[in-house]
Amino acid sequence: MNRLREMLDPQSVALIGATDKSDSTGLAVLNNLLQAVDRPLYPVNPNRDFVSGLRCYASILDVPSPVNLAVVVAPAHTVPAIVDECGRADVSGMIILSAGFSESGPDGKALEGEIADIRRKYGMRIIGPNCLGVIIPRIRLNATFLSIDAKPGKIALISHALGEEILDWGGSVGIGFSMFASLGSMIDIEFGDIIDLLNGDFNTRSIMIYMENVRNAKHFISAGRGFALSKPIVVLKPGRSEVGARLIAVRTGRATGDDRVYDAVFKRIGIIRVKEVRDLFNMAEVLDSSHLPRGSRLAVITNDGGVGIVAVDALEELGGGLAKLSDESVKALSSFLPGYWNRENPVDIMADADRERYRNTIEVCLRDQGVDGVVVIYTPRTAADAIEVADAIVRICGRTSKPVIAVSMGGRRAARGRDILLESNVPAYATPEEAVRTYLYMYRYRRNIELLYETPAEVTHGDSQFKNVLKKIVKKAAENKEATLDIAHSFELLKHYGIPVKGVAAAGALMLKLRSYRDPEFETVLVLGPLEGDDAGASVGLPPLNRTLARRMIEDTQLRPARTHKTDLQEVMAELEDVLVSFSNIVVDFAGISGMDIVLSVKAGDVFASGVTVWLSADSRGLSPRYPHLVIAPYPSHYIRTAQLRDGTEVLLRPIRPEDEIMGREMLSALSEETLRIRFFSVPRIDRDLLIRFCNIDYDRETAIIAQIESEGRRIMIGGVRLISDPDPHKAQFAILVRDDYQGMGLASKLMEAMIDIGREKQLGEIYGIVLSENEKMLAVCRKAGFKVRLEPHGISRVSFPLKNNQSD
Repeated sequence: MNRLREMLDPQSVALIGATDKSDSTGLAVLNNLLQAVDRPLYPVNPNRDFVSGLRCYASILDVPSPVNLAVVVAPAHTVPAIVDECGRADVSGMIILSAGFSESGPDGKALEGEIADIRRKYGMRIIGPNCLGVIIPRIRLNATFLSIDAKPGKIALISHALGEEILDWGGSVGIGFSMFASLGSMIDIEFGDIIDLLNGDFNTRSIMIYMENVRNAKHFISAGRGFALSKPIVVLKPGRSEVGARLIAVRTGRATGDDRVYDAVFKRIGIIRVKEVRDLFNMAEVLDSSHLPRGSRLAVITNDGGVGIVAVDALEELGGGLAKLSDESVKALSSFLPGYWNRENPVDIMADADRERYRNTIEVCLRDQGVDGVVVIYTPRTAADAIEVADAIVRICGRTSKPVIAVSMGGRRAARGRDILLESNVPAYATPEEAVRTYLYMYRYRRNIELLYETPAEVTHGDSQFKNVLKKIVKKAAENKEATLDIAHSFELLKHYGIPVKGVAAAGALMLKLRSYRDPEFETVLVLGPLEGDDAGASVGLPPLNRTLARRMIEDTQLRPARTHKTDLQEVMAELEDVLVSFSNIVVDFAGISGMDIVLSVKAGDVFASGVTVWLSADSRGLSPRYPHLVIAPYPSHYIRTAQLRDGTEVLLRPIRPEDEIMGREMLSALSEETLRIRFFSVPRIDRDLLIRFCNIDYDRETAIIAQIESEGRRIMIGGVRLISDPDPHKAQFAILVRDDYQGMGLASKLMEAMIDIGREKQLGEIYGIVLSENEKMLAVCRKAGFKVRLEPHGISRVSFPLKNNQSD
């Protein structure tokens, strides 16, 4: 990450392939780089002595000063040698704009492999090849050939393509950017890297992504989830159709994956997916708001009944629903609307509506408990002026937590009304369809965000001894090159995990198929749908599941069983949830199972498996603690242990969960300023953002163990330890925190022991920490545990524990 930061905030830049030949890519990039007059620029071209008045160097090795960023516009066949020279020159990173790689065929793909090998040898970072480059307006870095003057702003755009069009459109409507990054073939730096970088950037409020495929699904999911916990990500992903997917493969040289799986991934990690370019900007603006709807129930207020019907049609077609106004609301509206008003939603306030009628109607609808949000439509056929209505809406929005979306239709005055609304951060559009679509995106975004706070527990059914027997059976069958597990052991597997089994389907039952398979991009995927036909109505999910995630998956299954099978899924929801969670537990536990099909018989009060097929993989690792077949790590319940303090207090040490936020706030609020300072090196503000980061972690990247006690029936957090993955995969950094009134009781040592055991299980080479040199208590704990202590400048000490030399037999 340090090298990525250095290359994207460079102190010096080299342009390799620089030229002053008119209409050339090299000249276009050179002119853009010259916009930053205070940053040294070194042209490199063995065939030139000077370029645009600047001295030109034959090789990057001849440049007299260190270079943070090298931009390459040379022919593809010369790029591997250039990368090697940049590595020898210790360049932090490269942006390879050159084309002619995997998108051109096998020879180009081989060039990419050669470049990737050289990059790994030197450890530098690379964006591209075959990309548009990077623009960071705030620092006047334009490492592209685009003739666009992007303005600084709070939105980042990460893209495979469409960069110039989106930047140009954004500029035309006054939107600025914190970063534009075109990633091209992504032989090294990919979406997850840039998202991680932007997560710590205070200049970035939201991210827009144009994505054709991913290279490292696990990294993207981890980074996207981490960013989405506090700031929105909006994705436009083409390839929804077979033709679109084929064209992506032809253009990029790499196939895009199953579109339904991408949908499931975006939902699971809190990302909203849009279908049109204009919606990227709409969503990037409105999702950064506390005014998100709690439900889909929408009230529509209009002064033109026909336009109101257009809004309702759009709402129905997009899967939304009209709110039913309460009797109290209808009575309140009747007190000031004309006697002949329609008395339902959408609320037609008539063509003669003035500003007060608009204001009163909006306030009544917002007070209705059955209304989650309001769309207000203005057309110029009214007694009210567009600007007056806009002013009234702005004042109301400052007093409500429900979203209000405005539609101002008409000419110049209507456009000025929209401007007033937008300047006050009120979403405003020219058509009712846009407003309705935006509302539903906001609602779906909130639902996706809720899934971020779900912690899938690693549930173990039955005794581990029998599970190990099953593991050996699966492993032996795979080693014998058997394609499937025999039916008897397959049913035993289901029963052991709590899935009811019967040999024959129930008469008149709804028949479903529950299956898992290995996706080429996202590893293990779950599918629930009808037994007969294709998967058109099926829902897709990613393991591990808990009950909430299982319910969402069931709700997303497009079935209409009540009409044909007299079975309502709501009647068997609890049983179906149990089956889905148990099925998820099986595929989580057994990496050696490459796929499963279960035939489910569903009838009121009775859900069971009547058939099963278990496919085996040569990957027979069985119960693997590292879960190589999953892109989302399960809750690491195997880290749970108990400990006893010096005074006899029993303490539970366990991994943190999102629902620990209240306990976390109580503990952090109870700490003295001195304890906070020596842990965080300053006294942090204990706000929601801090608590979100404290309690919501990615178990792949980070382990946080909390110390919990029971006191008077309450759970209390008294300390914790964190182990955070380092850019070097063999190292991790730790930090320990203990509440003031429990210091000196041996808790820090217990947390240290747990952390070292976790480090060994992760096969780390070293655990290290950065401690204030004045923190004698922590340094004493470290020395006692066998850490080496090294004094560093600025009053800090680096403590380290070499695990490989301390592993027990």
